[in-house]
Order: sequence, then structure tokens, then C-alpha cells
Amino acid sequence: IYHNKEALRTNPSFPESYVNLGIGYEAIGDDDSARKSYENALQIRPNFWEGHDSIALLSFKQGDIEQSIKHWEQCMTIRSDPSIKIKLAIILPPIFRSKHDVPKLWGSFKRKVDELQSWP
Repeated sequence: IYHNKEALRTNPSFPESYVNLGIGYEAIGDDDSARKSYENALQIRPNFWEGHDSIALLSFKQGDIEQSIKHWEQCMTIRSDPSIKIKLAIILPPIFRSKHDVPKLWGSFKRKVDELQSWP
């Protein structure tokens, strides 16, 4: 968090630092500050893929499925990235079965992402 704040003092119009700051806030459980950081990134660069993806993940984790899908749809309009389609393929089917079990879905999603990242 400290280093990203320092980077933003030097260059406050660098959206990557806002996303990295948001990731740091999420890591310590400060989701409100994380969301503000991601939103700041999108104020600077509205078509910033990483900002939309970060808000989508945070929204999903918090149970705001509609907001999550909205931002992933925005990601797909910005750039056609197979990772978004994989996320949606993993997340959407269980959501339609039960919107009430978000923590379980979040854990399942995180495990799938970890599995995908460990592919050769």
C-alpha cells in the first residue's frame, strides 16, 4: 500500500497504481478503500480493463452479482480476453442455481483461478 501511495504522489494519473493499491487494500480486508481505488483508476482511464476486472471480482466477492457481470461485460468490450470467458463460464452456472451462497461460489472461483494459473 505504501509504495503505491508513493507512486501516486509522484504520478496521480497512473491507473495501474490505483489498481495495485486496491489489491493491497483488499488483502488487508478494506474492501471500501479497494473499491474507491479501482473507481479512481476508471476515472482516469474509463476503458482500463484491469480496473473493470478488479471491480468485477470485488463485486462478486461482496455478492453484487449484477455489478460483477456488468464490469466483466465491459471488459469483454474493451478486449476479447479468454480469461474473462473462463471466469464467466465458471461463475455464471452456479449463480443461476443459487444467488445466496456467494462465499462458497467465491471459494470455488478462487480455486479454479489458482488451477488455471498453475497450468504450464
